[in-house]
Amino acid sequence: MNWFYDHMRVLPRHRPVIICSVLENRLEFPKFEAMRLTCDRLGARVWNKLSPRSLYPLEVRRLRALKPKAFPSHLGYVAIHDARNPYSLDIPWLVSFYGADVYLHARDPKWVEAYQPVYARADRVLSL
Repeated sequence: MNWFYDHMRVLPRHRPVIICSVLENRLEFPKFEAMRLTCDRLGARVWNKLSPRSLYPLEVRRLRALKPKAFPSHLGYVAIHDARNPYSLDIPWLVSFYGADVYLHARDPKWVEAYQPVYARADRVLSL
């Protein structure tokens, strides 16, 4: 997401860290620190099945070491899967909707239902 890189690399007072499940194209985005969550390990997979509302404890420890002040989720459909991250870290959760995740999904009852936990938990929601 080149547009996202351009926005994040000019934050003067903050150190952005990208958290993802798949880490690709690192040479294209050299200014960021990136962290891949270990969702594919057996322990994490078992934890995710047994405790879907909280993040795997090893990941909580890794993320807390960064001392985050907030957890932004970009795109509503991504936020659906991010909900347990800020919940586990007890930090504010900021969710941004940008396009189809608003104007297409907002009319689909399946998506309206899927977004309900996001709206209930998010500290701030921005729709662009």
